[in-house]
Amino acid sequence: MEPAASLAAFVQDPIGRYLVAGTSVVWCVSSTLGGATTWGAPDAETARQILAPYAALWSPSMAEEVDVLLDGRRIERIDPDALGVLLAWLGERRAATVRKVRQQVGVIAEGLMGITLSGILPTVGETHPFRVVTDLHEAHRRLGGDPALADEIECYVDQAIGTSIEVRRLRDLLRGQHVSIGVDDAARALNLSTRSLQRALNGAGTSFQRELRDARFAEASSLLVATSDKVATVAARVGITESALTQMFRDRTGKTPAEFRAAQR
Repeated sequence: MEPAASLAAFVQDPIGRYLVAGTSVVWCVSSTLGGATTWGAPDAETARQILAPYAALWSPSMAEEVDVLLDGRRIERIDPDALGVLLAWLGERRAATVRKVRQQVGVIAEGLMGITLSGILPTVGETHPFRVVTDLHEAHRRLGGDPALADEIECYVDQAIGTSIEVRRLRDLLRGQHVSIGVDDAARALNLSTRSLQRALNGAGTSFQRELRDARFAEASSLLVATSDKVATVAARVGITESALTQMFRDRTGKTPAEFRAAQR
């Protein structure tokens, strides 16, 4: 995708473009799939900036029905005034959105903030079909998108929020089958000191263990769908025990690895 020249240009023809709007990257990869990643603690004015590009849903270039992916894992706090702006926007466009959005998948962080975000949409009444997950790659798979698109969008988001090159390189390293690596070995592989790597991770609001868990889950999900390996084999390939893998999938998807595989297939 390429950056849109302006808000007006994105709204008029969003396909193949993305736009940084407030504390959000709004994107549209095709006439049937678009979405956004939002971070921080947007106030009311920022919420208006974030919502403005959503007018692209009704662009003439978009299909009659559209799938939407909303990534809220990086939202730190819900400002009451911003929530009021969001609810008013949803209320005014509820009927049009129900007709336009075929399905929506939201990506949330584990914990109270994720639970809070997952409960916002139902408050406006009858809505389009939606569900929430905790893994970005799973969200893209559920909407029939290319999981590689998730990584592309993450790069745009990292650039927008200033995620350091160290954190991006670590994510690339962990995705490159190094899911059993420790923080000291990872730092050496990146030609960094352990302290420098941890400082970069802290600055991005994450940790080595969180990044490692995300990489393990993404890799295990791919192996479960793409291969017929036993669950124990998949667990070994991502560097954890079978029981730890099962607990990870129960926590993130509500399913065992075997149930997740069956549902994806």
